[in-house]
Amino acid sequence: MSLYTLGEVATLTLNTYNSAGAAADAGSVALKITAPDGTVTNVALGSLTHVASSGVYSYLFTPTMLGRYRVEWIATGANATDSVGSFAVYGATIATPADLRARYVGGGAADLTDSTRYPDWLLRIALEGAAEQWASSANVRVAPWSESITWIGDGTGIAKFPIVKVSSVSALTVNGTTIAGSNYLVSRAGIIQLTTGVFTAAKTCTAMVTHGLDYPPRTVVDAIMERATELVLGSNVPARTIAQGGDLGYTRFSLAGRDGSSGIAAFDSSASLFGAAIGFA
Repeated sequence: MSLYTLGEVATLTLNTYNSAGAAADAGSVALKITAPDGTVTNVALGSLTHVASSGVYSYLFTPTMLGRYRVEWIATGANATDSVGSFAVYGATIATPADLRARYVGGGAADLTDSTRYPDWLLRIALEGAAEQWASSANVRVAPWSESITWIGDGTGIAKFPIVKVSSVSALTVNGTTIAGSNYLVSRAGIIQLTTGVFTAAKTCTAMVTHGLDYPPRTVVDAIMERATELVLGSNVPARTIAQGGDLGYTRFSLAGRDGSSGIAAFDSSASLFGAAIGFA
């Protein structure tokens, strides 16, 4: 899992090893990339970047849509292996590895500027994990995001998506029939209404839905970077119990919980402020 902004080039890599655990080439390698809408890109060995005997295969891929991409590597023949992963593409910049390095400059193991200890791919994984946790807690994506949604029609002309901050809907189908964009209306609250016909009862309906905050607020970005830093550094970050109080304020204790809260005050408060739990549409 890694985080990218639309327009950035994703670097996809596979490492292969022999039975002794040493880097070694595979007989052949193929790559399959599945876009959020199901479109598949197959990449043959000849299109991969590879240095003989290194056991390292890479490919530069430029995403053309928002959402989660599935990445499948298949190595066959000598040193056969397979690997399945994914990466996330948002419509607005949340944070980059460079942003995270600039935010946390310490010493020794706590210095994110050490690219050997903390390579870009690791920081991208941490940022994506933090963004996912924020979205889960807030029930809204931190920036524009697209995904395919499937539901069963109920015989009416209205359906409610399990998301808010919807900006557009495309590729709408009802029982396999594509519905033209001129034949439905979509609200930011995630309600879609057909202007003609109904969502046929007991039949499958699908749509590509773009939703999320138009851009990530600064407080949210800071909170996600703080959480990402914690994911990378682990115990190097102070304990997640915070208490504050005074004549003009109040005391707050913030602890990680099973409800999805992180225990980081800025993270949890920004999820409450900009999230969907309070009807933010």
